[in-house]
Amino acid sequence: MPRDRVLGLSDIQRIYRATHEVGDLFGPMFRLLVLTGQRRGEIAALRWSNVNFDETRIELEGRQTKNRRPHITHLSPPALAELRTLQKRRLPTGFVFTTSGRTPSSGISRAKARLDKVLGDDIEPWRLHDLRRAMATALAAAGVPEGVVDRIQNHAASGSAPSAVARVYQQSDLLPQRAEALNQWGEMVTGTPEGRVSLRGSTVG
Repeated sequence: MPRDRVLGLSDIQRIYRATHEVGDLFGPMFRLLVLTGQRRGEIAALRWSNVNFDETRIELEGRQTKNRRPHITHLSPPALAELRTLQKRRLPTGFVFTTSGRTPSSGISRAKARLDKVLGDDIEPWRLHDLRRAMATALAAAGVPEGVVDRIQNHAASGSAPSAVARVYQQSDLLPQRAEALNQWGEMVTGTPEGRVSLRGSTVG
């Protein structure tokens, strides 16, 4: 599989629609990966304590991220809708995606294989990480500044390690621009105006 694989927007839209055929656990997980552009491990291990419904965002501590930096992810209307639906049937546990109630769900690779089967030959082989690259590419093409996309995806800055004050500033910096970009991405993926969420071919809002 080529490392420079870049999924187009039409590919992303097909993947997004196909996730509704892989169940009520991994379907929402895959849709959040598409809509937020975050890392697979960080979404899979997401806790309800990380979800701030009032501020419509995910808040991760440094110990929960790959680069050990705290990170905030705005929830676009469709991403927020996914989590509100999951909240209605949540187990009495800290994890958003769990079957045991004690640990995050495993079996992502098997679920990805099921998703590929649903997609059939419509899309060339791809990895879950390609979803992040697809978002970055599409937003850049739409005119979103590279720095905003980098902050959305919590890319580590080059150079020396930042101070504690700088880390706090960086993870909250550009939040309005990041929110606007993620809302725009949600519209691009779902093909619906902001605040309206497409579910299995219908639109609600």
